[in-house]
Amino acid sequence: MNKLQIGFWAGFVLVLCLFFYLLNDILLPFVIGFALAYFLDPVADQIEKWGVPRGLATLLVLFGFLLVLLTIGLAFWPILADQASSFIKNLPQLIDKALNTLLPWVDNLMTRVSSMTGGGTVEPKTALAGIADKGGQWMLGFITGILNQGLALFNLLALLFVTPVVAFFLLRDWDLIVARIDSWLPRQHAETVRARAREIDYVLSGYLRGQALVAIILAAMYAIGWSIVGLHYALLLAVVGGVLAFLPYVGAAITVTLAVAIGIGQFWPDYLSVGMVFGVYVIVQSLEGNFITPKLVGDRVGLSALWVIFAMMAGGSLLGILGILLAVPVAAILGVLLRAGLKRYKDSQLYSDDTQPAPPPPASGDPA
Repeated sequence: MNKLQIGFWAGFVLVLCLFFYLLNDILLPFVIGFALAYFLDPVADQIEKWGVPRGLATLLVLFGFLLVLLTIGLAFWPILADQASSFIKNLPQLIDKALNTLLPWVDNLMTRVSSMTGGGTVEPKTALAGIADKGGQWMLGFITGILNQGLALFNLLALLFVTPVVAFFLLRDWDLIVARIDSWLPRQHAETVRARAREIDYVLSGYLRGQALVAIILAAMYAIGWSIVGLHYALLLAVVGGVLAFLPYVGAAITVTLAVAIGIGQFWPDYLSVGMVFGVYVIVQSLEGNFITPKLVGDRVGLSALWVIFAMMAGGSLLGILGILLAVPVAAILGVLLRAGLKRYKDSQLYSDDTQPAPPPPASGDPA
């Protein structure tokens, strides 16, 4: 690749990043529509193989998908809305009970630390209240940021009405779009670009589609387990746990913290019930780590948990909700490109200089 091509593609990437940064407030329905088309394209391809025209296959796939979503929403929305309303209403009492429950333990711990360090004492309730206040302010700021960046009324209407339209046209013309983009590739590097694109598709399809199934299964298991235990807001917590499953480790930590905190506020001093709440989490995570994720996602995706967490945090910081949605695809693309670049680097003389010094000229009288 010559300098002109490198400059062209660097400029293209720069313009693309600037485009997303400047227009991130209106791009959310288009990104979600693209994601839907990407997810549903294999299904549309299969229906098309049965002799169904592409346009009709697209309508059938989208209608079926939206029908499933609507059915699930109508089935669970009343329960979720009731639990969310009750949770918000009772949150101050839950926090107060949790603080009063943990206060003796924290008091004892802080007394021991103070005696060991010789420092002054801090009133435990004041410290915990300060932590709770800071956490509440952070959560309020986070929710406000979401409302400002991703779910304002205009964007919510756009999600409801624009996203299906975008998804339909993209899904209907998906193969044509891919063929058109392929025709734009520089001919001398076309096969290399296609190979990298296949790797990116392999990673994305393996991670996103597999992780979506993992999230659904986790939410179902959480809901069943915590409902059996009798935990309040079991379905709400299960949905939160399923959504946060896309954030490795951090999502699981947030889920168990919320569940145990609500369990303490509801059951204390019934140690067994609180232990059962935590036990459900341990069982679900054990099944997820040992059977579900290895089966549905596997190790082939090449995306480490640390890389995914960093990408989501960076994307959220730069572009809000849009950045979080784009984080994993961008991380997958960069991962594929970095691995390819690393392979070329190891095959080059920059990594291992195989050049040997030229042999000395033969001495006079020696055969040449």
